[in-house]
Amino acid sequence: MTAAVVAGVGLAAGICLLISGLAPRPEPLERALARLGQPTTRPDTNPAEAGDDLDARLGRWLRRSQMIDRAVATLGTDLRILGRSPDHQVAQLVAYALVGLFWAPVVTAGCLLLGVRIPLAYLLTGAGYGLFGAWVAMVADIWVRGLFFAVRFAGGRWKKIEV
Repeated sequence: MTAAVVAGVGLAAGICLLISGLAPRPEPLERALARLGQPTTRPDTNPAEAGDDLDARLGRWLRRSQMIDRAVATLGTDLRILGRSPDHQVAQLVAYALVGLFWAPVVTAGCLLLGVRIPLAYLLTGAGYGLFGAWVAMVADIWVRGLFFAVRFAGGRWKKIEV
């Protein structure tokens, strides 16, 4: 049994060596980059002129207040390649941060609404409690939601989120 395993390993190693010997060598990085040429900005956009839309105005205000300028300072070349202004990038970073901030509460509220309040209200009003049953379902939903957010707040994971 051991001899069969050793023979199988030897055969697999030989096949791997054969395949690696037949595979073409990768092109050196310098030659590939020279073949691609230097990246340039798009001819139809000038990143220095951010425009006057809402993103640009919000980005200019945030960069003037130096709240998020560090995050964009290292992206100069990338932004030139993409043809984007730093103001638009700052506005997009802030928008994504706000979406990330509000994602958990909104999803939780929706899930608890569909999972606690509506089914419980349906059961209690159907059992003859009427409007009082709907109020009990609403209070139960609020208590479960509060418990969920208290556990989330006490866990402290929200403090470690970086933008």
